[in-house]
Amino acid sequence: MQPSAPQQFLTVHGKSRRAAFLAIIAIIAAAGAEQGVTQGTLARMLPSMGVREAAGGLLLMTFSMGIVLASFSTALIIRTLGDRKVMALGAGFAAAAWVAHAAFRSYGVGLPLFFLAGLGHGAMLAGATSAASESAGDGGSAKSEAEITRRRGRRISLVQAFYMIGLSAGALFGGYSGEVNRLLPGGIFAESSGWAVAFLVSAAFSAAAALFRIASPEGGADAVEPARPGETAATPFRFGVLVEVARVPGVLLIVLILFLDICCEAGLGAWLSPHLQKTWAAAPPLAGWAVSLNYAGIAGGRLLFGCWSPRITLPRALLAAAIACSALTGLLAFVPPHLSLLIAALLGVAIALIVPYGLAIIRERCPNALAGAATSAALGVACLGSLALPAVMGAVAQWTGSFKAAMLIPAALFAGVVALAAVYISGRRRI
Repeated sequence: MQPSAPQQFLTVHGKSRRAAFLAIIAIIAAAGAEQGVTQGTLARMLPSMGVREAAGGLLLMTFSMGIVLASFSTALIIRTLGDRKVMALGAGFAAAAWVAHAAFRSYGVGLPLFFLAGLGHGAMLAGATSAASESAGDGGSAKSEAEITRRRGRRISLVQAFYMIGLSAGALFGGYSGEVNRLLPGGIFAESSGWAVAFLVSAAFSAAAALFRIASPEGGADAVEPARPGETAATPFRFGVLVEVARVPGVLLIVLILFLDICCEAGLGAWLSPHLQKTWAAAPPLAGWAVSLNYAGIAGGRLLFGCWSPRITLPRALLAAAIACSALTGLLAFVPPHLSLLIAALLGVAIALIVPYGLAIIRERCPNALAGAATSAALGVACLGSLALPAVMGAVAQWTGSFKAAMLIPAALFAGVVALAAVYISGRRRI
């Protein structure tokens, strides 16, 4: 018996959605691998370019500036071009920048290249997050507002989990990049520049992900989510939307929490490996394992919460995670390398909850017409947190001669997240 026309349509439509979501996963994993490579190679890359920690912090800041600019730009152009083109162009742009960085291996040339790579990276990250969130309505099959919110949380969690898987793999490969270069016949690069191999591999991964996204069916923001009952469909982005989003009660407080969280994630990811190598004389592969396990913990936590929602309220879950983050980050500043592997993994699990469920709370509070713009804008503002802290931690490490002092900065900022989450919970019934 042949299926009916509506059944055939739903089957084809479902396959298209799955293929589009797989392409989104490939893009987000490639973006994570790019950033992981920069962090896993940093301790080797800086001496080979003749610079120290403060200059390395500036290099990371230029990368973050590109990410932030692209995050805001994505909110403006995604309704015009669609998520498929935005993500594919971003991946191709980043791949070209990393190939050039591997070729020149110069700090002066690297600064603008890191900025250009950040633009591509930001388009990949913001486009994939927005597309996954927009697709959560699933053609209107969700039966309630609560189900839509839970589905959004799960989709965002899964996307963020694969971003962290990419970060984990990139950081680990970056730690072994020198060894990989030596294994290649004749070595592609000189011994001091073996880290460049990791950037070539990352570029190839991003280029492949861009081709996959181009070949995949339309999905995410290319297929606009139906309006909820009593609301109009989402309208094209305009700057006035940012003002409307800011006026939604509680949203600015959650955005500040996300800002501090990404600030800490960026600082820890950038300087954990150099901290272990300089403070404890850890071998680069071992230090790479610590960064990799931290991101693996984040990925595992987000995969868990992507498939299972906690019984406690999301704000209380944020508070519990922030308390754990502050305590574990403080420990990470003082424990030796092998113990730091366990602490870094546990810290990753604690960090895992904050971004996806913070975004889910924002989506829940905003009406449907503002929800897509709210997600992109919140992510863009939160990404501002990645601008300053890596540079500040690098400067503190260089000026004090101690990475321990630098590692205590994110511990203090996570304590600030604890305070903000407590304020949000106490005022939740009034906003």
